[in-house]
Amino acid sequence: MPKKILLVEDQAILAMTESKMIEKYGYSVETALTGEKAVSIVEKDSDIDLVLMDINLGHGMDGTEAARAILQKRSLPIIFLSSYTDPEVVEKTESITAYGYVVKNTGETVLINAIKMAFRLHASFKNEQESEARFRSMVEHSPDPMFIHTDFILVYLNPASRRLFGASSNEEVLDTSILDRIDPAYHREAIDRINTMVKSHRPISKRIEQEYIRLDGSRVWVEVSGIPIYFKGELGILTTVREIHERKLREQQIQESRESLRITLNSIGDGVISTDIQGNVVRMNPIAEELTGWTIREAKGKKLAEIFQIQNAFSRETSPNPVARVMETGETVGLSNHTILISRTGQEHQIADSAAPIKDSSGIISGVVLVFRDVTEEYRKNRELRESRDYLNAVLSSIQDGVSVLDTNLNITYVNPVMEKRHRHMMPLVGKKCHYAYHYSDQICNPCPSQRCLLSGKTEKDVIQVSSEGEKEPEWVEVYSYPLRDHETGRMQGVIEFVRNITERKKAEDRLIDAVEEKELLMKELNHRVKNNLAIISSLLQIETARLGSQLDLSDIISRIDAIRIIHEKLYQSDKITHIQLGDYIQDLLEMVFSSFSDRPIRIDNRIGNITVKTKPAVSLGLIVNEIAVNAIKHGFTTDKEAVFSVSLEENADSYYYMTLSNTGRPFPEDVDIHNPASLGLQLVGTLVEQLNGSLEIQKSPQPVFRLKLSLKD
Repeated sequence: MPKKILLVEDQAILAMTESKMIEKYGYSVETALTGEKAVSIVEKDSDIDLVLMDINLGHGMDGTEAARAILQKRSLPIIFLSSYTDPEVVEKTESITAYGYVVKNTGETVLINAIKMAFRLHASFKNEQESEARFRSMVEHSPDPMFIHTDFILVYLNPASRRLFGASSNEEVLDTSILDRIDPAYHREAIDRINTMVKSHRPISKRIEQEYIRLDGSRVWVEVSGIPIYFKGELGILTTVREIHERKLREQQIQESRESLRITLNSIGDGVISTDIQGNVVRMNPIAEELTGWTIREAKGKKLAEIFQIQNAFSRETSPNPVARVMETGETVGLSNHTILISRTGQEHQIADSAAPIKDSSGIISGVVLVFRDVTEEYRKNRELRESRDYLNAVLSSIQDGVSVLDTNLNITYVNPVMEKRHRHMMPLVGKKCHYAYHYSDQICNPCPSQRCLLSGKTEKDVIQVSSEGEKEPEWVEVYSYPLRDHETGRMQGVIEFVRNITERKKAEDRLIDAVEEKELLMKELNHRVKNNLAIISSLLQIETARLGSQLDLSDIISRIDAIRIIHEKLYQSDKITHIQLGDYIQDLLEMVFSSFSDRPIRIDNRIGNITVKTKPAVSLGLIVNEIAVNAIKHGFTTDKEAVFSVSLEENADSYYYMTLSNTGRPFPEDVDIHNPASLGLQLVGTLVEQLNGSLEIQKSPQPVFRLKLSLKD
């Protein structure tokens, strides 16, 4: 069937002439006088194989517009026919099609050759399109990522590449640099390979491994190869990628496992030697090298027995080869106790070891691994520990007190002979609860110092009455419970309990308490009688004073006797027989003095706090206060002012007491020397102050103020 040509020419006569001429060469020709008609014919007639297009078609579409409209409908070769030779017109047609531009009236030969050339070009282009379509289909459906980049810019990628890069669409990756997707560590290598292929126009057969970076920042290991290729007229590189991430991870895991094994063997505290099935050394770690005296370089390939020489520590006989025993039994074996390893230099080490078979995946023995450690120091410490325990047992056995060690649940873990003898009827004691073994009770004792010790972590003590088998009377024991702690963690591990029989001491204490109580009772009775006797004396003196009238004044003597009497009265009324509460005593004393010597009311300003002193210094202090109070009544108070007597006492940091006594009224006479007085009362005050290791100062005006520094210790 002849090829069919559509001739588009607005001049009907020219169209007829050109049709006749073209048909002579075996082509079928159909004509169209307008661009619109040409587009319509192409739409309806699928047999049109080529279009000859005049550019100037009069009214309506011109030739270039009609050509564009046709090419939108079908891919046909179009040759432009025109009388125009202007460069602008020619360039305009070149942007539409590349099948030729023929100037009218250039001759039949030129036109026919142009038609033949257009058919050949179209056939070639069509073959190229089909080839490209087949190639694109293959690339698009390839399970391996494939992409093209020109000048390092990605211009094409297949769906597998899009998935590789983690893109949801091609637009996310196209027009970006391929180097953005390659780990920077591989940039130099990638750039050199790409430049080499571009310059040589030859592929590089060697595939290389690289790490690609996805859009989300995650990384994937790939194996890449590339070939130079023209894409849309530009030389680029078609890269084929094979994802090897899982393989690479496995390789890394294997490498890490090997490295971890090497580090583990080198860092382990035990010696490790592995052999092959013949018993030849294959591997040794540094500890094994140190203990045997052989390096792995020297020992590799040698028989184990040559480098691992072991003997019994006592008999000095050669110990059996552990590798031979493993090969015979196929099971893990251990060395006997007291085995020594003799190193290459002759140094001896006490060792403990075990040997185990190395089996392949089918369970066949392929070698033996020997693990051993130096226990020389451990043997020494165990010996010292045994000696220490023997020494401790000897010490605890010699102690006359009972000693028990209890755990945190009050279970007995150790007892010395004293406790065994005391509770022999409950033997064995170890393993029993202490309250059951020692006190025949299922309940914890109350009080229980050991229980408190476990809770407080401190030493606890109690005195407990217990009943022992064979004893008629209960016994008294003193129990000390000491915390037993882990010296590293500080945690409570139990209690060490010391038990001492204090029955005789308790009886002596009871007798002493009875004696003290009897003494206190006697002292109370004595104070009662002394108080009564002093009261009788005071009464007799008052009777005698009343009988004699003004001939004899005994009031000072009476007040002094009453001062002593009041102390004994206080002691009799108090629970204490050696000390007296000073504030109450001074108050009672002043009230007695003022009621006896004055008819007017006298206010007492007593600022002595809660101070307690012994009886002896209290008597002296009471006599001092008595003399100064009597002196205030006789010489100090006046009728025009309220009579106030003030007294205070404070203890200072120097262990001295500071007492101040003052009264309202007249000033103290200036001519009286307090340190060399003429009156008996002031002489008595000075003597008593001296007796109390004190000192006395007086402020004479505007009113007398006595300041005393006293030591109230007996």
